[in-house]
Amino acid sequence: MKSLYFAVLLCVKGSVCAQTVLNPDIIYYQDFDHRAVGTYDAQMLLEDWGASGARGVAPAGQTGGTTHITGGNRAYSGNALRVTQFQNTFGGSSGAGWTKDLGFPFQNDLYFSYRIRFEDDTDFVQGGKLPGFIGGTGPTGCVNVTGQDGFSARLGWRGFGAIDGADPLLTAAPKQTHIVSYLYHMDKPGNCGDTRNWYYNNDAADRVTIGPGKWYQIECRVKINTPGVADGLIQAWIDGVQVQDIRNMRWRDTGGFIWVSGFYFSVFYGGGEFHRPVNKNEYFYFDDFVISKSRVGVNYDDSDNDGLRDNWEVENFGNITTADGTTDSDNDGRSDMQEYAFRSDPLSPDVGSPLKVTPGVGNTMTAEWQSSAQHWYQLQKSTDLVTWVPLGGPVEGIDGLMTQSITPAASDDTYFVRLSIRRQ
Repeated sequence: MKSLYFAVLLCVKGSVCAQTVLNPDIIYYQDFDHRAVGTYDAQMLLEDWGASGARGVAPAGQTGGTTHITGGNRAYSGNALRVTQFQNTFGGSSGAGWTKDLGFPFQNDLYFSYRIRFEDDTDFVQGGKLPGFIGGTGPTGCVNVTGQDGFSARLGWRGFGAIDGADPLLTAAPKQTHIVSYLYHMDKPGNCGDTRNWYYNNDAADRVTIGPGKWYQIECRVKINTPGVADGLIQAWIDGVQVQDIRNMRWRDTGGFIWVSGFYFSVFYGGGEFHRPVNKNEYFYFDDFVISKSRVGVNYDDSDNDGLRDNWEVENFGNITTADGTTDSDNDGRSDMQEYAFRSDPLSPDVGSPLKVTPGVGNTMTAEWQSSAQHWYQLQKSTDLVTWVPLGGPVEGIDGLMTQSITPAASDDTYFVRLSIRRQ
């Protein structure tokens, strides 16, 4: 895969700006790390996406709206975008929406990728819509498609019994749902969009299921068909695994001057076919948007495959070649891989252990450590430094401080704790 590099973000008030990417195949990238935690308003949207007239976004300089920047354990890495679906709302006037104009030159074959996470206690209700590509007029909202007006290739979620809520996935604990492609094309079978399920191994019995509290990396490709020929494509991957490959799409007809002209960020519960509002505020989290002329892949942020994210390497070393998983740049006995995992400074010698354990109330103790995304951490205990027993299951890092309460048994006269780390 071609390398993806990051440069310093430079913004001039009133201009459109985003992270600079040197890979010529990447035509847009957004990770929100340059934004402070708080309201994501119309001016920020204009600067980051070149978009105006958005749904749900607070006016410039004002608070509120449905879009906010969040960090800590709510972000995949650095900061992320949170979208709120307010209680008792549903449909295309709720949530958030805007379009990223992909401009010139015209593109007939593009990929988009983003990371998404639903809040831990999400109720998926009947279903909803997620971002994707559009072309021409970008038809949505249960309208006819002629092949000379445009198309839309968004994503969505729903269960087998989404209309009546009968799918057990929607009522299980934790609640889960299926992710789908939601398409407006010339051959869609009904008034509203054409729902195309995602399957592992092209097996209809193995639909792709997603749940709350976990980050997923989603990638899709749309290739426009030759006018008058059913040779268009829609392909999809989740966490690097291909789950859709449809090769007979008709996005346009003869005489239709249509291409992949926009990325439609549209997020909401419900739609023309679903009319059940949410019972409480629901939250979506998004990070690492990429639009590319070639496959993005799951490791696009570690282009040299050394286990260190490219942007972390550039931030600390100015390039992605100085450090790798084996180097110890500050000669403190802790490798750069360990420095990355503990979010410590790789150019400043560290003193002491990155794991701190402090006494609490009664017999309890609290362990704390700095963590990084894409790493899993597990506390382990021992009374003899020979046999180690896990203190719970591995926990995914959050790019920030993690804590865990420990309560030794009354019979433990001597008690040791260590931290096990593995890269995702």
